Amino acid sequence: MNKLRKKLQGITAEIRQLITACETEERSFTDEEREKYDGLIEQAENLKAQIDAEQRAADLEAGLANVPFTAEERGEGDGEDLDEFRSIMALQKRDVNFAEGVFAPKAFVSDFVKSLDNRMMIRQLSKKYTLTKQEGITIPRRTEKMGNATWGDTPVADTDLDFGKVTLMPQSLNTLVKLSQKLVKVSAVPIDQAIRDESVESAARTLEAAYLTGDGTNDTPAGIFNTTAVPTSQDVENGGTLSAELFIKAKNKLASGYNPVWVIHPDVLTEVESLKDGDGRYIMTQAWRTGEPDMILGIPVYKSDYAPAVVEAGAYVAALADFGRGYAIADVESMEIQVLNELYAGSNQIGYKGFFLTTGNVIDQKAFVRLKIES
Repeated sequence: MNKLRKKLQGITAEIRQLITACETEERSFTDEEREKYDGLIEQAENLKAQIDAEQRAADLEAGLANVPFTAEERGEGDGEDLDEFRSIMALQKRDVNFAEGVFAPKAFVSDFVKSLDNRMMIRQLSKKYTLTKQEGITIPRRTEKMGNATWGDTPVADTDLDFGKVTLMPQSLNTLVKLSQKLVKVSAVPIDQAIRDESVESAARTLEAAYLTGDGTNDTPAGIFNTTAVPTSQDVENGGTLSAELFIKAKNKLASGYNPVWVIHPDVLTEVESLKDGDGRYIMTQAWRTGEPDMILGIPVYKSDYAPAVVEAGAYVAALADFGRGYAIADVESMEIQVLNELYAGSNQIGYKGFFLTTGNVIDQKAFVRLKIES
C-alpha cells in the first residue's frame, strides 16, 4: 500500500506542475496538456480507490485475525468457506441472533443508523428526527423570510414572513442480503454485523439518489433537484455552457447566513476544474490532504454519483445547498429483519430482508440554489 501512496504522491506532483505552469504563464491548458491532465486525474482517482479498497480489506482481515475456527466448524471444506466469510465482512459481535421475522435489537438499529450517517454526508448535515413509530411529523416550511425589525416603542406587524408546511411520513425502505447456507453454517460468530453493513451500503445508494433527485411520491424522500421540493425561482442560468460566472451567480444568489456545500457529480466537477473567473483565477481549489474537501469559490464540494451528470442545454449541473437549515430526515427507531430460509433454498442461500422506515424533504427552499445550463 505504501508503494501505491508514493505513486499517488508522484502523480499529484505532476498535476500541480501542470497547473502551476499555466498559472505562471497566465494561460489555459494546451490540447496536449489537457489530455495529459485528464489522464493524470484518472490515474489518481483509480489509485485512491485502490488504496481505499486495500485499506478496507486490511481492516477486515484484522477484525478476523483472532476468530477461532475448529476443524469441525470448518466442515469438509478446504478453507473456501472461511475465505467467502472473510470477503463479506469482518464479524465481531457475538451476542445477537435473528429469529425468523423479528424486530432487530436496539443496538443493531442504532449501529445501522450510525453507519448510515457515517456513510452519507447529507444525513450528517441535515436535521434529523427520530420517531418511535410510523407516524407523520409536520414541520413548518419557510417560503418567505421575515422583514427587518424596526426601531421605536411601537412594534410594526410583519407582512413578509410566510410559512407552508411539510409532513414527513416515514416509508419502508427494503434491503435484502443473501448469504450462502455453507457460509452461515461455518460461521463461528453471529452474522448480524455482515447483514447490517451490507444493508447500509444498499440503503445508502437508494437514499442518496432520493435526497437529490427523488420526486417525493407516496411520502418517499423529495430531492433538492426536483422542482416540487425546490421551486424554479431558486435556479440560476448563465448562457448555454458551463462557466465560472454560473457558479459566481449561484453564490451571490444564496442569502447570507447559510452554510452551504456544492453538490456536484464527479464528471461535472472535472469540467469545473478548468474554469476561471474574470481575473484569470481558477474557481476550484483541489484538496491535497486526505479528509479535506475540494473547494469552489471557497465553499466545500460534496461529490455524488447521484447528482445530475450531463452538461447540456436545459440540464441542472450542480446545486448550492445548506442541508442543515434546509433539509429534514425522519427515521423510525425500529427495524424488522425477516429471515427467508425457503425462498432461496434452490440456490443454497438464506435471505435476510430488512425493513427500515425513513423519509426526507426540503424545509427551507431558500437554502438551495440550483445551477442550470440555459436552454
